[in-house]
Amino acid sequence: MKVGQEAGVQWESVQILVGTALSGSEVDVVRENAYLVVQELKDLFAKRLDKLTRIGHRWTNHEEHGPVLRLFEEFGGLTAIFDDAVKQGIVSWMVLCYIGEPGGYGAGINGRSAGSR
Repeated sequence: MKVGQEAGVQWESVQILVGTALSGSEVDVVRENAYLVVQELKDLFAKRLDKLTRIGHRWTNHEEHGPVLRLFEEFGGLTAIFDDAVKQGIVSWMVLCYIGEPGGYGAGINGRSAGSR
């Protein structure tokens, strides 16, 4: 199974767990366990945001970006983040990382480096 397929299977699992947690027809023990998994995912993404914030979005830290960001795909990407504040923080971090910084690092506007404006 390829990485993309694994992420799809994991995302389907998350959807089932959330549906179970919100369902009124499931046995309480099943719903409670589903809520625990959902809470663990919320905690996981909050910790990823903390780690991204500590690493920073500067290009000079790019070697540390990949391992943290790859985890998002494994758990369903941004759509799997239930906490809006955490999602907003991660998206803001990604935008700052992509846009670049003064001094020529990053994609900049229209593909020009940030330092060539």
